[in-house]
Amino acid sequence: MNRTDPKCRRRSGFVWCASTAAALLSAHAASAGLVLEFANVGAIGTPVPGFELQPNGTQSIAVVLNVQETPERIFGYTLDLRIAGGGPELGGEPGPIFTAADLIAGTFMPNPSTPVIIGGPNDVPGFGPAPQFLGLLLSTENAAVPPETLGVVELNPGRYLLGTLTISAQGFSTPPAQPWTLEFFDPGNSSLFNNGFNAVITPGIANSTLTVVPEPAHYAAGIGFALLAFGAWRRFRR
Repeated sequence: MNRTDPKCRRRSGFVWCASTAAALLSAHAASAGLVLEFANVGAIGTPVPGFELQPNGTQSIAVVLNVQETPERIFGYTLDLRIAGGGPELGGEPGPIFTAADLIAGTFMPNPSTPVIIGGPNDVPGFGPAPQFLGLLLSTENAAVPPETLGVVELNPGRYLLGTLTISAQGFSTPPAQPWTLEFFDPGNSSLFNNGFNAVITPGIANSTLTVVPEPAHYAAGIGFALLAFGAWRRFRR
């Protein structure tokens, strides 16, 4: 990605080059029954509003496209994913980080274009590392099967895997005061689809939250405190 390209400009916290995204973006919006969701890997039929991460552990989370009511044609997409507002680098709060994104395995696109992935373990152009942000861009130009043409894939109503994220909670061993957000940022501008006919499809979104399961020692301390309080109450009653 050439940051000196005059067609490059900032889009939602990172530099976006028109020369790269021109095939996916258009000035004309079109509504459609598409909803972006998060789910457990291997169980994409049920969206998950909140995930519990193991202390200092990693977890895989599925990114799902829910096509509702009528078939939709998809040529590609661009997604802006953020944890806790994208982290301090993008004005958010510290939280778990993205460590990987697989946009190929198990998806409805067996042979898509090479994904463009920025953020996460990669540097964000103009900002440096921003591991709580992930920008994804992918077209289906090589995935067409009859009767589709020019890479446009027609999807019947149902839920489809878009990709699998790996999220690390390294450095976090106890639940946060408030759950961290796991969000699709700025639908219609940074999180959107293209139908292959120069029309942008603005999706609905179903964001999720992240928290950390308390370690056994954390539970033990809480139980011990409760038992001490109960013992003091019994002595007081006597």
